[in-house]
Amino acid sequence: MGTVGWVASGLFSLVAIYIFKLEIFDGTSLPLYCGAIAGLVAAVLNLFLPNTPPIQNETKKLSINDILGLRVLSTLKSKNFNIFISLSFLAIIPFTLYHVYGSMFFADEQVKNITITMNWGQVAEMFFLFIATSILIKFGIKKTLLFGLIALFLRYLSFYMGIELDQQWWYSIGILTHGLIFGLFFVCGQVYTDKVAPKDIRAQAQGFLSFIVWGVGYLIGTLFNGLMIGNNRLEDKCDWSALFITSTVFTLLLIGLLMILFKPIDNLDHTCPNFQ
Repeated sequence: MGTVGWVASGLFSLVAIYIFKLEIFDGTSLPLYCGAIAGLVAAVLNLFLPNTPPIQNETKKLSINDILGLRVLSTLKSKNFNIFISLSFLAIIPFTLYHVYGSMFFADEQVKNITITMNWGQVAEMFFLFIATSILIKFGIKKTLLFGLIALFLRYLSFYMGIELDQQWWYSIGILTHGLIFGLFFVCGQVYTDKVAPKDIRAQAQGFLSFIVWGVGYLIGTLFNGLMIGNNRLEDKCDWSALFITSTVFTLLLIGLLMILFKPIDNLDHTCPNFQ
């Protein structure tokens, strides 16, 4: 539903331009006002959610570790989970270059209707999220994660080729790969986390994954890529070619590390042999 909402925001940018007759929507403060209103409505709707108190074991007292979610650290005894977390943390760094600064790149390239242009990635994401389970069952967790990283590699390679060849149609490949990257690597990574974590701390494990990847990793990726953009700014335009080739090579290294180091056979639910 979050993906559907993302696509809806892109469609609204067209409504603002062609129905409300705004001369410009992207690059103004209007999307921020829309986001604030939507956030307020979502917050109010949360007040009407059903009461779902956590199930507590009456024979076991609630400890500080339970309250802070520190029991998930026991999952880190798994070598493969450590490798998976590390690769996910590293993968979010090149991912943020497009996810955070993609609109800046398209603005430099004089692309019109940037919001809806980038939202084609979310349209593709809706499709790939539906088939991600089938891919996971057919190929297993390692190959599925590998496909996601290959898509990340193709994204930045296509952006680099588009700049070098001065052909913007290459950018379409990079945009449409978003669904593959998010669905096959990050969402299927959540599935893997659910399989390796003990049943009673699965929610904590998902929270830990989100904190490391979408919290710490996303912050570092945003700051790092922002610094790279600042260092490669030439007059009024960034040297995006240098950034994209750097992300391409970095992702290629991650693909190699995944193939060599990640061997998901320990601490798995053996009722699901496809995850081994």
